[in-house]
Amino acid sequence: MDKGQIKVLIAEDDFLIAEEISRSLKVSGYILSGIAPNGLKALELTALLKPDVVLMDIKMPKMDGIEAARLIFEQCPTPIVIITAHESQDLIEKASQVGIGAYLTKPPKSDEIDRAIIIAIARHADLMKSQKLINDLEDSRKKLDELNASKDRFFSILAHDLRSPVSALAVFSDQLVHNIETLSKPELVEYLSVIHNTSKSLSELLENLLLWAGFQINRVEFNMTNFCLHEIVNSVSILFQASLQSKEIRLHNNISSDIQVYADMEMVQTIFRNLVSNAVKFTPKGGKIEILAEMDDNYIIITVKDNGIGISESNIAKIFKIDEQFSSIGTDGEKGTGLGLLLCQEMVKKNGGEIWVESIPGDGTSFSFTLRNKAN
Repeated sequence: MDKGQIKVLIAEDDFLIAEEISRSLKVSGYILSGIAPNGLKALELTALLKPDVVLMDIKMPKMDGIEAARLIFEQCPTPIVIITAHESQDLIEKASQVGIGAYLTKPPKSDEIDRAIIIAIARHADLMKSQKLINDLEDSRKKLDELNASKDRFFSILAHDLRSPVSALAVFSDQLVHNIETLSKPELVEYLSVIHNTSKSLSELLENLLLWAGFQINRVEFNMTNFCLHEIVNSVSILFQASLQSKEIRLHNNISSDIQVYADMEMVQTIFRNLVSNAVKFTPKGGKIEILAEMDDNYIIITVKDNGIGISESNIAKIFKIDEQFSSIGTDGEKGTGLGLLLCQEMVKKNGGEIWVESIPGDGTSFSFTLRNKAN
């Protein structure tokens, strides 16, 4: 950077020293951004004026130079040169710990100021590169942890939740094949019901697994459009008519027909399918499920609410975590993997929204999420 483009802020409570440093800077060709009489003002002016370098006195009222430098480095990282009357090893170590790149002893000379500014800028650039590298490594570590957790979860589902329904299908179909002539009608109905319900559960699980795998390798297509939310809920509700009738559950679509959302329609259908499926599983016979929506600025807040068995506080904390195992048995013995709720979270985020859950054990659960009502 050319010297004539470098803006310098002076933080010095001694007016005469500040004026002397100011003259030296102008002679050397630097731009004076301003003068701060204390550490607090230095912090304020650094955020406001965005200087390229701060020349900071150590001993100042209200806040000393070391503390001001620490806060500047945290809030608006800027190269800092410390100014002190007495140099010491302890001071140099403290200065280094808070990101200070160079120091000057009073009274500083023009050539010393020039050299210190050059050193501080160079060291700050190296420090920022190192910090970025550390942050990038930490981000990579977190992503790797998430990928490993996803892989472990995926194989756990394959090993346990997929094997169980497949085994059930094999056992009951084998019974039908070998005993069809001797089985009574009630027994046939029972076996076929088990096969039918297991097939449905398996189909849902496979669909979620494939979609989950698609998200992990960024292979899920994304198409944002405007559409009527009420109609989507109606189309999803039809899929659960048999289960709703069997458990005598009333499902109320209370979303106004004039509410439009801006989202990926297929993803929103999948979100509703998983949330309604979840509500049906954990609502007892004669229960009720409500689907509601309300406007909030640029977003629609959608809620799928049931009066089922609810979720404990400890399990609520696990719901949207890939590295936590969460599954429970429905009111009619239905099994789940928790993968559907993780998918809901992925898809809601993909559509620019948020999802959360509120529940009271024994008194029902509400899953709420947001979708945009128009393109931003």
